[in-house]
Amino acid sequence: MVLRRRPGLVSAIDLRDPAQPKVIWQDLPGPSMHGIGFSPDGKRLYLTNNMVGVTIMDISAVQRRDSDPVIPVLSETT
Repeated sequence: MVLRRRPGLVSAIDLRDPAQPKVIWQDLPGPSMHGIGFSPDGKRLYLTNNMVGVTIMDISAVQRRDSDPVIPVLSETT
């Protein structure tokens, strides 16, 4: 799995079959997101924004490849 970032859009893409990548999840957490990181176990996503804030999301459902993952925001700072 790879998470990629475009202006404001975060996508989780399953690359187990590289010939047929599959988007598992997408969200628009904010247009000013510019930094991305992961916890060592891959269950937390850390996003930073231009307002010097951090958003922490639980991406466990993405890691499990749930069919319709729900990704809760655990914390937001500004």
